[in-house]
Amino acid sequence: MMRFLMMLFPPVLALSVLMVLPPHASLADTRIEVWTLIHDGKVDEVRVRLAVADLADQRDAFGAFVTSDPVVDAFSAGLLADHPDDAQAMTARGWALYSQGWAMRGTGVGMSVFPEAAARMQDLHENAATLARAALNKDPTLIPASDLLMQVSKTLRETELVPDEMARAMAITPNRQTLMIAAEALAPRWGGSVEFGFQACKNWGDRIIDVPGYSAKLCRLDVLWGAGYPDEVRNEFLDELMQDTTSILDQSRIFEARANSLVTDEAALRVFQATEDTGLLQLQDYRKWDAMEGDTGTGDLGPRAARALPAELDRLRQEADFDPGDGLALMTYLRILDYQNDGADPPLSQADIKTRFAQLLAIAPYDAGTWAQFAWYVELGTSKETMTLASVDRLRGYYANAVAYSNQNRQVLHFLDSFNQQVWKAMDKRNTDAFDISGAPEFSADDYNRSIVCPAIRAIRLIQETCPEGSTDQRCNIYPEGADPHPAMLERAERRQTCTNELTADPGDLAYTPVTVDILPAP
Repeated sequence: MMRFLMMLFPPVLALSVLMVLPPHASLADTRIEVWTLIHDGKVDEVRVRLAVADLADQRDAFGAFVTSDPVVDAFSAGLLADHPDDAQAMTARGWALYSQGWAMRGTGVGMSVFPEAAARMQDLHENAATLARAALNKDPTLIPASDLLMQVSKTLRETELVPDEMARAMAITPNRQTLMIAAEALAPRWGGSVEFGFQACKNWGDRIIDVPGYSAKLCRLDVLWGAGYPDEVRNEFLDELMQDTTSILDQSRIFEARANSLVTDEAALRVFQATEDTGLLQLQDYRKWDAMEGDTGTGDLGPRAARALPAELDRLRQEADFDPGDGLALMTYLRILDYQNDGADPPLSQADIKTRFAQLLAIAPYDAGTWAQFAWYVELGTSKETMTLASVDRLRGYYANAVAYSNQNRQVLHFLDSFNQQVWKAMDKRNTDAFDISGAPEFSADDYNRSIVCPAIRAIRLIQETCPEGSTDQRCNIYPEGADPHPAMLERAERRQTCTNELTADPGDLAYTPVTVDILPAP
């Protein structure tokens, strides 16, 4: 069975915004309905849905634009061109640009984000903020425009506007989502503080009108988890969360039951049992539930997880379809597809999967994680016993782009190095086998050195630069003592008197730059 690599970088918390709701509710019916209308080109119907009076429905309608989908991009651009003074058209276009910005940035963190990707996200988000301000000038009561302005303030480092904007929007309609968006924008991970969210709950929690029974006390727990406060802060309130029974916090309890080692199996089981009928549990929750009951089945899935698999696949496919530029959504979908191991044909052919990767990389070309995942996927389906040197070069190009767009990230270099080692070993065997049969190797020395040896030496030199000899960094010491293959590979190149540039050049001159490669080569 396929086993997809974990995403190389933690997912960016980018689009958890229009609805402060659990993942299964993130594609609310209204959102999908409006997204479908967009794909059908139903402009008038979309405008009606954006103008509804109910705030929750209106937010869901605008949520159809929280995607990097090229169809939605073109629709929002056309809508604004036809209605340049319409606040709703401005807001819809702003959300589309905001989403494109995050897709352009990719899933990397910190120094692994490609500079051009960060710059393009900045431009897109500045345009989104301009549209949000223009929309609010036109219609100060348009809360989805207020949501957008506070969201985009984070990446533009303009969060000083959030307290006043939150107070202005709450004066119009005291609602949970405005409070949560503001608390998240001023959370510690964005340079803010825990105290802001707590004070907001104190000021507004008892006045929220869109959640029955909401209170300042409930708000504090809600903000701790919904705004993504640090684990050490949340753990101080973990017992209070687990003892609470309000449905608004079900997803937060499931989150902790799923992964927090401080939650006992007994407590996790109670959470799963209490939320079984909510539609919030994911496949990993059912797998843990099966394991706790000692019933893991005969394969990878126990009985509860096996029953949940079809619905999980449908949900993940819908999320991947909704936002084809979301690398995490596609990778998650493909990973769960792997569990469908009952002998039936998979829901997606390999050609379909490659097409999805091509769409993703067209929308998010700088995402190192996507390039590495795509390279690994293609490598998985390629026989090294029959691959040509041209196909080796093309496949290595995918890995090379992953390294380039990660800013020479060490972990990505190790993935490239692993591919190089496997190819070198396989091609050595093919040369030997061919010589035994015909008296001549399969590949000429020049071609072999160009496609196999020298690229491997280049990657090794860069790894040595980030992991110098004697390093105590455990991320460098990935081989058992005496098992590092690099010295023998370097010695072989030196003995062949080849790859002089790769062996002697300054490592900075060997750094990878993006290359143009065919994503869907002719069969």
